[in-house]
Amino acid sequence: MKTQKVTLTQVSRSEKTSASGKPYTRLLLKCSEFGDRFLSGFGNAGNAEWREGEQVEIQWEEVEKDGKKYLNFQTPKKEDILLREINAINFKLGTVQTMIDAIAKHLKIEQGTGQGDEIEYPENDLGEPPF
Repeated sequence: MKTQKVTLTQVSRSEKTSASGKPYTRLLLKCSEFGDRFLSGFGNAGNAEWREGEQVEIQWEEVEKDGKKYLNFQTPKKEDILLREINAINFKLGTVQTMIDAIAKHLKIEQGTGQGDEIEYPENDLGEPPF
C-alpha cells in the first residue's frame, strides 16, 4: 500500500451488511489526485469527520477483481502516524544538537553531559564569565 496525502472532493458513507451479517460503514472517496475514480474503504473513528475540501492521509492500492481495476484505501493507524512524527522530531533535535555543539566549539565552551553538570564558560579579560 502507498501512503499519500489527498484532497477530498467527494465523501460518501453508506451502511452495509457483510455476508456474515456483520454491519459496517462503506466509505467512498473521490480525491483531486485520482480524478473521477472512487476509492473504497471502511468508515471508522479515524475518518468519521472527513469532509469535502479537507486534505487527509490515506494508504491506498489498486486491485483487480473480475477483470476490473479498483482503488481501495484505509486510514493509517494512529501508531504509525505517531511513530513517523516522533522520528521527525528526533531528527530535528539531532540537527539542533549538532548546531549547539558547533556553536559551543566555536565559543570554546565545554558542555556537560546534560545530566546535571553545569556548563563551564571561559573567562573574559577581566577574569569573569562572559555573562
